Amino acid sequence: MKDMSNKENLILHPFLFAVYPILFYYNLNNHQVWFSEIIISMLISLAAAFLLLYFFKFIFKKTTKAGILASLTLILFFSYEAVQTSLAGSNIGDFVLELDPSLFWSYGISLILLWTGVKICRSNFFSFTRFLNVVSVVLIIFSVSNVGIHKIQIHLEKPNVHEKDLDYSSVPDAKPDIYYIIVDSYTSGENLKTFWKYDNNEFLSYLTQKGFYVAKKSRSNYMHTGYSMPSSLNMKYINDLGKVKSKKVLAPYLREMTADNKVAQFLKSIGYSYIHIGDSVRSGVFDHHITYRNVLSPYAEYLVNKTWLKSLKLDIFNPDQIKRNSIPYLFKKLGEMPELEQPKFVYAHIMVPHPPFTFDRDGNVPKQEYLNMPKILYPNQVAFVNKKLVEFIDKLLSKSKIQPIIIIQGDHGYEPSTGLTPDEKDHRRVFGILNAYYLPKNGRQKLHESITPVNTFRLIFDNYFGTSLGLLPDKSYFRFPFSDSWKFISIPGHPTSMENPLTSVTANSEWIQSLEEYVLNNPNFYDSRVVLGSNYYLVNRTSEAIEQLEKAVQIDPNIAMAHIFLAINYFRERNYSKAAEAANQATRLDPKMARAYGLTPKEDLAEFLRG
Repeated sequence: MKDMSNKENLILHPFLFAVYPILFYYNLNNHQVWFSEIIISMLISLAAAFLLLYFFKFIFKKTTKAGILASLTLILFFSYEAVQTSLAGSNIGDFVLELDPSLFWSYGISLILLWTGVKICRSNFFSFTRFLNVVSVVLIIFSVSNVGIHKIQIHLEKPNVHEKDLDYSSVPDAKPDIYYIIVDSYTSGENLKTFWKYDNNEFLSYLTQKGFYVAKKSRSNYMHTGYSMPSSLNMKYINDLGKVKSKKVLAPYLREMTADNKVAQFLKSIGYSYIHIGDSVRSGVFDHHITYRNVLSPYAEYLVNKTWLKSLKLDIFNPDQIKRNSIPYLFKKLGEMPELEQPKFVYAHIMVPHPPFTFDRDGNVPKQEYLNMPKILYPNQVAFVNKKLVEFIDKLLSKSKIQPIIIIQGDHGYEPSTGLTPDEKDHRRVFGILNAYYLPKNGRQKLHESITPVNTFRLIFDNYFGTSLGLLPDKSYFRFPFSDSWKFISIPGHPTSMENPLTSVTANSEWIQSLEEYVLNNPNFYDSRVVLGSNYYLVNRTSEAIEQLEKAVQIDPNIAMAHIFLAINYFRERNYSKAAEAANQATRLDPKMARAYGLTPKEDLAEFLRG
C-alpha cells in the first residue's frame, strides 16, 4: 500500500509484523508443530493487519501514520506475555501488576497515548516507515530462512532404512475391533499407593472381573510421550535413531513415526479402518480424526495465550476450560465407536490424569484450596478417569457384536520428568504405568506382569494374525532431556518392595553402574556427572561424589546444582570452608534453588555450617 501524497512510500511493515510472531513461535516449537497448523493463524493475523490499517487510515487520513499505529498495536498485542513476564520482579512492575494484573487498563492507556502522539505529531513519518519496513523484512527473512533450513534438513536426512511389510498367516473372518486407549501419565496401582496414598484396587478389580489382564509390574519403555508412543506404535525401541537422524530432526521424525505408525499401516493393509481420537498427532493415514479442537488448534491456543487476548480470560482461549470440554467430548465419541460397522483400529490419546488438573473425582472443577496440591489433585483425576473408563468399557462390551481387543495403558507415569537427580524412587514414579489387556479367545497366554508397551502389538499380531514378531526384552530407558547426544541409559529392574532398604540399595547400585558407563562415554556432559555425584552421595560414597561434582563445575561453573551438592558433600566430610564456598556460589547463581536445599546466605556461612 502507498501513501497518496508520496507514491514511493511503500507500507509493508504492518503485514510483516503480523506474520513474524507466528513464524517466531513456530520456529521455537517446530519439533512438535506441523507447519500447516500455522497457516490459518497467519491468514487471520494478516486480515487483522489489513483491517487495522484501513481503520487508522479512516481515522487519521494518512497511510504512513495508519501503518505505524497498526504496527505498534500489533507489536503490543503479540508481546503481551513477554511484557507481563518482564514486569514481574521489579518494584515498578510489581506495583503495576498489583493494580492491573491483566494489564488491561495499562495496555489501553498505552495505546491511547501512542495514538494521540502519532495524531498530533506533524512529521510525515516517511523515514520511520522505511526503517520499520527494513526491520520487519529482516525479521521475516531470518524466520523464513530458519523454517526453510529446518524443512530442507528434514528432507535431506530422511533415514535410508526400509522396513518390509509384515508377513502374516491368518486374518479372522470376523475381525475384532482393536481399541488402544492411552490415558496419559496414568501410573501403576503400586505407585498410587506408595507415593500418592491412593488405593486403586476398586478399579483394578473391576478390570479383572471384566476379563482384563492387569500387568501389575509394567513400566513404560521411555520417560515421556515423545519417545513412548513412536516406540509402542512401531513395536520397536528407538535408541538407534541417532545413527540415522541428527538431533535437530529427531523430534519431527518421532512425531512422524507416531502419526504414520507401523501398527496402523499393518491393520489398514488387512482391512481395518484407522480412527484417531485426540489432539496429539495429525496424519494422512487416518480414516477419521476426532478432536474437540476443530476450530482452535493446539498451536493456535498456545499462540493466543502469548497475546493480549489472554487478558480477556475468555473460556474459548482458556487451556483449562478447553480441557474440561475436550475430555468428556472425547469419551463420548469413544463410546460411539461400537456403532460403526466396519472393523476398526481406534487409537485414543486421552490427556488425563496428565496435568493441568481440571477435574475433581466427580468431574467438577477442583476446589480453590487444592490448586497447588498435586498430592490431592492427581489421585482425584485418576478417580475421575476411572469413572469414564468404566462407563466406556461397560458400553463397549455390551454393544460389540464381536468381542473386541482393548488395551488401556499409560504412556509414562507421573511426574513425566525424573527430577534433577533421579534415583530408584524417581524411576519408579516415572516409569510405572497402568497396563491392562482385554484379549479374547486365549489371547492372553503370553502376557506377564512386567510386559512393556513395546511388546503390546507384537503379542497381539502374533496371536491374532499369525505374524512372527516375537517379544523383545522388556526394558526401560532414561535419557537426559537436555543432552546433546542421543544416548539412552537402561534403568535397573524395580526391587520387589520399596520397604526393603536392601533391595533399593541394589537397584541404586545398578543405576550407578549405568551412569558410570554413560559418563565414561560422554565425559563432557554436565548433567550426567551431577546425577552420578548425587547418587554416590545416596550410597555414602562421598569422595567419589565430590570428584564427579568438581568435574561438573569444571564443565560449567555457572549452573547451581553442582555447587549445591558440593556444599552438602563437603559438609558431610566436615570441610566447612569448602562447603561455605560452594554454598555461597550456589546462592549467587540461583538463590531460590539454594534455599530449596536449605542453603541460605549468611555473613559467615562457614560458621553457620559448623553450627
